[in-house]
Amino acid sequence: MTTLPLTESVSLDIPPLPRPALDELYHFLQYLQFKYGTDLEPTLEAIEDEIDGFDADVALQESGEISLNSLKQELGLQ
Repeated sequence: MTTLPLTESVSLDIPPLPRPALDELYHFLQYLQFKYGTDLEPTLEAIEDEIDGFDADVALQESGEISLNSLKQELGLQ
């Protein structure tokens, strides 16, 4: 097996994306991580944080939903 040289680190600014596109980007990066045995965990975690924040905002807009802090208080976790 031939070892290829690595590129320098690359930083990217990702423009606002529809939620399904963010999911596809996340899965593509997981594939690259697996295929090339590289560590993309920090990038994947950053995307997960964006997905989680987006999903939380959407959930709060649904009727009957409460904030995470309110739920923690209700459960006695704060």
